[in-house]
Amino acid sequence: MGTFTKSISARIVSSFPGFRILNLHILKPVKAGIRGFALILLVILFVELFSIVFGHKEKLSIVSSDFLLPGLGFFLQSIGALVQSFIK
Repeated sequence: MGTFTKSISARIVSSFPGFRILNLHILKPVKAGIRGFALILLVILFVELFSIVFGHKEKLSIVSSDFLLPGLGFFLQSIGALVQSFIK
């Protein structure tokens, strides 16, 4: 005796006629950019924390230039996702 389950994924349906194009060319690249920004910022924060733990620094210091590299990550991830959406 076995039981079978079937899962149905729900899709968001919008009455907005260009929603698919908007999602594909704007929202997905922005989401990818935010993920790139967050990933690089987390790496920088972990390096800062490890330098405190291992005694190379005495206090945690975040300066404005620490946001420059994650901003570059946002830009590159967004551009990469945008180019990939145009290729499709």
